[in-house]
Order: sequence, then structure tokens, then C-alpha cells
Amino acid sequence: MLDIFLFQVLVGIYLGFFLWMISSGLSLIFGVGKIVNFAHGSLYMLGSYFLNTCLIWGFMGVKFGREYYWLSLIVGSLIVMAIGIAIERFLIKPLYYQPPETVILLTFGLAIFFDDFVKFVWGPRYSVGSPPFGFEQTILIFNRPFPIFNFLIIIFGGLTFIFLQFAIKKTRWGMIFRAVSSDREMASALGVNIDKVSFEVFAIGTFLAAFSGGLAAAVRTVMPGMGSSVLLDSFAALIIGGLGSIKGALIGSLIIGLTSSLGVYFFPTFDLPVQFAVVAIILLLRPGGLFK
Repeated sequence: MLDIFLFQVLVGIYLGFFLWMISSGLSLIFGVGKIVNFAHGSLYMLGSYFLNTCLIWGFMGVKFGREYYWLSLIVGSLIVMAIGIAIERFLIKPLYYQPPETVILLTFGLAIFFDDFVKFVWGPRYSVGSPPFGFEQTILIFNRPFPIFNFLIIIFGGLTFIFLQFAIKKTRWGMIFRAVSSDREMASALGVNIDKVSFEVFAIGTFLAAFSGGLAAAVRTVMPGMGSSVLLDSFAALIIGGLGSIKGALIGSLIIGLTSSLGVYFFPTFDLPVQFAVVAIILLLRPGGLFK
């Protein structure tokens, strides 16, 4: 019984770090612009689709093939980042000082648009990914197979957290980021280029979403609407940790991952209710989130 529990904990940690890769970008974007970006899940979805497109068709006449998974992952993420930058510059930027519900309606509309966009461009077909060369194997942990690629996602998640924490706490850019997150108007009055910071943060957040989608394409089913469920979990993670907190996004993601993993095993019929019951309990005890 103990080995089953420990294995499910490991699965929960993997799910948590995978969710963290997505929610980190969402947290960055909210921290600077106070934007509730409902299109974030769609950018994650586009990351999966563009990765598959690069694997099959290549880029600029160069056919990558499955052995070039990592190159396809970077190229696909950069393409989606360019789309995210265009969204921020031409659609969201004019609305920064409008009521919050204006941006919510815009990003919600973009999410619907991108769901139909992938159906139009790639069709309604589902595709099941497979890990890149060298990472197809599994290893036995507690007498159960655990994919090596899942360990890689945990490593990516950990490195992303270390990088973001260093960038925010130890660099001049991070000091500016913290200032804008704390008081956008005061930072602007002190000479901070708010537009530049918003641009940079949205680009980073979009890249993280697309990169996560590319990783997902190797282990999950790629299909229209696949961003909706991860978006819901990402918002739950941010609410648990505290909106705009990077550390909170990580802890919230791990709580959601562990709750999902243990809930599926011990309460399979009530998996989702258990997950959001945990969210409700935390909010009753800490209404602003754990790190707010």
C-alpha cells in the first residue's frame, strides 16, 4: 500500500511540474499587466500543433523529422511566441487601462477563435504523441514503470523555477518587474518603460505556454480544445498560491498535481470535486492565496 502511495506522489509531482510550466507564464503576465489571459491555454495548444507541424514538414524547406524533436520544439515555441507578441501589441496593449472585463472578453474570444483556427488548419483529428529518441524508455519505481521523459519534465520545471527566481530576485530586469507588479502607475511615473516590460513579459509567458504544449505533444493527445482543461488547472494553481506570485504558482501547481494524482487513485469517482474542495479549503483559510 505504501509503495502505491509513494508512486502516486511521484506522478503528482510530475503533474505539478508540468502544470507549473504552464501556470508560470500565466502568473508572469498577470503580475505585470493584471491580465486574466483566457487565451493562455490556446497558446499552449498551438505549441503542440506547431511542434507536430515542424516534425512533419520541417521549417524553411528543411524537413526535421522525429529525430529533430528538440529543434522542432524551439522553432514551434518561437512561432507561437511571435503570435503572442502580435496579440499583445495589437489587441491587448490598447486595453491596458480599460476595465479588466474588457481584456477578459477579448482573451476569451481569442480562445474560441484559436479552437476553431486549429480545426480549420489542422482538422478535427486527434494525434497521439510519442517521446523523442532516447527518451522512450521507462524505469521501474516501486515496481511500476515510470517514463524517463516525465523525469525530464520535472527537471525542466525545476530549472524554469530557478531561472525565473534568479531573474526576478537578482537582476535589474527583475527589480523593474517587481516594481511594475507592485504599482504600475508609480513605476511609470519613475520613468520605467511600462510598454517594454509588458511586451517582454508577455513574450516570455507565451514562450513558456508554447514550450509546455510542445512537451505535452510528446506524451499527451493533441486535439482541438486541449488548452481548456490545463487553463482551468492553471487558474486553480494561481488562486491557491496567490495571483502574481511565482513561488505561489509552483506550490499551487504541485498541490493540484498531487491532489489530482492521489484523487484519481483513492477517489476515482470524485477526482474533480476533491481537487476543487482542496482549493476551497485553502481559500477559506487564506483568501488571498498562500503567498499573498
